[in-house]
Amino acid sequence: MKNSILAFTISFFLPGFGLAYLGRWKWCFINLGIVFGVGVIAALSFSNVSEETYETAARYIRVVCASASGGVALAATQTHNARLKLKDEPGKRAPTPEN
Repeated sequence: MKNSILAFTISFFLPGFGLAYLGRWKWCFINLGIVFGVGVIAALSFSNVSEETYETAARYIRVVCASASGGVALAATQTHNARLKLKDEPGKRAPTPEN
């Protein structure tokens, strides 16, 4: 069993690496690439605004990207733990996205 709060915290400060904690390296780098891409697009989009507006927008974008990355790691950890628990209980089905 993996600690979902630890996975969230790792991904909050190092986007994607909470997924690496789960052993999902491919998703780690996909998540990191998405966060990096959002940052680059945002930086280019806000290049024509004042310094103060740019700093405010950048702060919000950092928080949103960090929270989203942490949320993905949290959900992946919960799914990972649920699947491990099912392996211990024969006769039960693996969770689906609808559950």
